[in-house]
Amino acid sequence: TDSRPVKNYAPNDGDQRGYGFGHLQHEAKDAGIPATPVVRHAGAEGFGVNSLAFEVTPFVSPATNRFAAVQWRVGEISAPGRPGFQVGQPRRYEIEPRWTSEEIATPQASFRLPAKTCQPDRTYRVRARYKDHTGRWSHWSAPVQFVAGAGRDSVEP
Repeated sequence: TDSRPVKNYAPNDGDQRGYGFGHLQHEAKDAGIPATPVVRHAGAEGFGVNSLAFEVTPFVSPATNRFAAVQWRVGEISAPGRPGFQVGQPRRYEIEPRWTSEEIATPQASFRLPAKTCQPDRTYRVRARYKDHTGRWSHWSAPVQFVAGAGRDSVEP
């Protein structure tokens, strides 16, 4: 919460009051971070667990910084009415990553998830983000949500 009587937040200023709020507010004002990428599904219909492929828009830096890395993440979600939900089992939230890639230092538009990252009949969200050469990350992309399938397109590569 914003609990400082004087709104003078600066990173690492030693004042713990409202530090999280101030840090988020400061980070959100950074107009020089890479643009938020857009991700789309690029694999076969049916989202087969062994053919999950996605594409990301090209790296863009408003501050003309150079590309340093791209990172992908998969989160599983479960809620009543969603495939994969089991009554009596704890719900799964996207904030708890199911899988996160290493920082990939080569710019590439397409990406294929490793086999067995996802299980059939469960709901997942895939996101990507970019890092520039100054070490600043973009915001995570909006998710691509899908239910993993086990159809013909899920043949081992």
